[in-house]
Amino acid sequence: MADWSQLPQELLVLIAERLEARFDVVRFRSVCCSWRSSVPPKIYPFHPTYLRTRGRLVGSLSHITRYTFYLLRSSRGDETEAPACWLVKIGEGSHSVKMQLLNPFSDSKLESLPRNFPKVLDLTNFQVIELGHQYIGLYHMYFNHPLEPRYIDYRKKVVLQQSSTNFDDFIIFESFRRLAFLRSGEKECTVLENVYDIEDIISFNEKFYAIELNGKTRVIDQSLNVSFLPHVGSPRSRKFLVKSHDNLLAVEMLSNPDKGVGFRVFRMSEEDHKWDEMESLRDRILFLGFYGA
Repeated sequence: MADWSQLPQELLVLIAERLEARFDVVRFRSVCCSWRSSVPPKIYPFHPTYLRTRGRLVGSLSHITRYTFYLLRSSRGDETEAPACWLVKIGEGSHSVKMQLLNPFSDSKLESLPRNFPKVLDLTNFQVIELGHQYIGLYHMYFNHPLEPRYIDYRKKVVLQQSSTNFDDFIIFESFRRLAFLRSGEKECTVLENVYDIEDIISFNEKFYAIELNGKTRVIDQSLNVSFLPHVGSPRSRKFLVKSHDNLLAVEMLSNPDKGVGFRVFRMSEEDHKWDEMESLRDRILFLGFYGA
């Protein structure tokens, strides 16, 4: 029988580099001491402190928190009863804030749990599936008004790409209706000119995508070369970008006083460099929230 603890160190590192989900890293590090020491845990939050100045407004991004969506599924179901499932959202902790279990459709902390929710998460009895994650930046803003200077703290979605081998090697994209980016080692972000009314941003296949209110999508590669996708949806509708399986989707939310809220979904064709409207999601479920999809 093979002794897995004797795998060469270089092979363990190659395997660990391909583990993106945090629970996969936990399982990997739980095999034995040699596997545990071969890869560090995925640690959040991320602290890229920098200053951003615009006129009388001075802002700083103090830290980035990762929020992860999980599906917990019991393995104790039988032929007559479907296994119990829970959708949860976890906010990573920090030195001053503990890890939090949140409502998956908002950022409110869950004060009470369902009666059948497990008190102990035994991975031999539960399947943990990571569905996706998002990064939220905490910004401290100071407005130097001559009559009434003000400090404002608020949270905003950011897109973060980190090197799989070096967490200090990163690039961040953020949107304040305009688009800006920050590379590792830089102290100030760079604002992209002539880019306005950004509705959503996302990272997909090592590129950044930003969709504007008018439906035009900007595609930005690691060298900051910019290309465009054709307009999608109505000019003034709310738009989201979401990764589903191996596809990038654009979701348009339509609001009508008489008909209520409706949605149109478009799938990006990388080969044809365009958006194709989807007639059905089939077995997919998309979650839309205040900070994106």
